[in-house]
Amino acid sequence: MSNLTQMELNTIKELTAMEDVNAKKFQLYAQNCNDSQLQSLFNQEAQQAFSNSKTLMNFLS
Repeated sequence: MSNLTQMELNTIKELTAMEDVNAKKFQLYAQNCNDSQLQSLFNQEAQQAFSNSKTLMNFLS
C-alpha cells in the first residue's frame, strides 16, 4: 500500500461506501422497472458502481 494520509484513507472509504449504495440503488431500480432498455441500463450502472467500489478497495489493501 502506498503511503496515504488518514484523510485520503477516509475519503476512499467514504467513496467506496457511496459506490456500494449507488450499486444497490441501481439494482433496485432495475428490479422495479418494466422497460427492458432501462433495466439493462440500470444493471450496467450497477455493475459499474460495483467495479468502482472494488477498484477503490484495492487502494486500501
